[in-house]
Amino acid sequence: MPGETASTIVPHPLQPTKCHLVRALIAGIFLVYGCAIEDEGYRSFYFPLSELEDGMVYVYEPVMELGFGTQIWLLQSTQTDSGRVLSTRIYDNTHTLIQEVRELEVQNGTVALSYTRYLTDSSGQIMRLEPQILRRNLFPYEVADTSRVFAFQLRYPEPGDSTLLTTRTRYRRLKGMDQITLADGDFPALVFALKEKIEVEQEGFLTLEYSGEEVYARGIGLAAWQQVPQPGDTILYRLATRQTREEYEKSRGTLP
Repeated sequence: MPGETASTIVPHPLQPTKCHLVRALIAGIFLVYGCAIEDEGYRSFYFPLSELEDGMVYVYEPVMELGFGTQIWLLQSTQTDSGRVLSTRIYDNTHTLIQEVRELEVQNGTVALSYTRYLTDSSGQIMRLEPQILRRNLFPYEVADTSRVFAFQLRYPEPGDSTLLTTRTRYRRLKGMDQITLADGDFPALVFALKEKIEVEQEGFLTLEYSGEEVYARGIGLAAWQQVPQPGDTILYRLATRQTREEYEKSRGTLP
């Protein structure tokens, strides 16, 4: 990303930053960030890992109807010898598992341990796709300055055509913070700009790029996100409800 500096989440502290004045419209809410982020890291804006040992369900609803359905995220953390590990299993509204990510908390952020996609072929069989993780950065707890970007990168052969090799890179850059309104009230919110680059290699390269944003609420984690795959098309999701796994499964059925 021109004019920006790549950073890596590693187990040692970085220096926090001041945010700049930025405006964004996400999930129908104007967010204005102009505050100073000086004395604290951003750990409290990520999912509350220590509270997720029994499992918590986050339900995200699309804000605009573009054929995208509800996403149901089951988050569960485990303390290991290496640190706390968060497992996130993502389901569609039929409780079909579509994605799973495992990540490790280190001193200044979280890094990916594994990433799995679940696809359904033409015969109805579930295919498991495990891409190679080339760059592992997920969420930074501390950022040296707002020009720094954190990259998460995957590479995998396309199902059904091993001659097609796809590389997906997602860049996160801190924009700033303010508040977001959710069903539970108003929360301080940390906002990241996203850029995603998809490169398909087969006798040359086909490159696609899109932009977006993520909003993280203090004490909650990911509260809203948007993706703009092409001008005029915007995909918006926001957090609708949070429940313990037990509460969710009593009312809506078991998550496999």
